[in-house]
Amino acid sequence: MMTKSDDFPTGDPSYTSPEGIKCWFRGLTTYQEFPAPDGRRFKRVQAPREKKIYVTDLQTGLTTIDEEE
Repeated sequence: MMTKSDDFPTGDPSYTSPEGIKCWFRGLTTYQEFPAPDGRRFKRVQAPREKKIYVTDLQTGLTTIDEEE
């Protein structure tokens, strides 16, 4: 199944925080790649038009989808 995480941008991020969170902004959609305390890395895509947040564990490839209110 294709998810928003599959459309993740490539290239240099728009912003990188001191904590290592990389952010890309494409229209209203925000893409983030961030580390977890246990060392795993995640991709997070917030798609406001769909009112959903997609989070993908880069180690396992599993994606969870949360509904925004």
